[in-house]
Amino acid sequence: MALILSLYRKLPYHARRINVDNVWEVETLKDMWVRRIEVQVLGVLGFGRIGRAVAKRAKVFGMKVIAYDP
Repeated sequence: MALILSLYRKLPYHARRINVDNVWEVETLKDMWVRRIEVQVLGVLGFGRIGRAVAKRAKVFGMKVIAYDP
């Protein structure tokens, strides 16, 4: 779930821009925080123990969860 949140907020991109390129993009950082995770849909492939745990945590954030378990 931490990786999902990190990628959703584009943290790796911004960390690289700040640490490596020495660029502080104020406008882009403002845009980063206005996005809402509650309106997102999470697809879970495999609904075993780990899939259920991820889905449970995603529901706490208000995400819609779609699961597929072959």
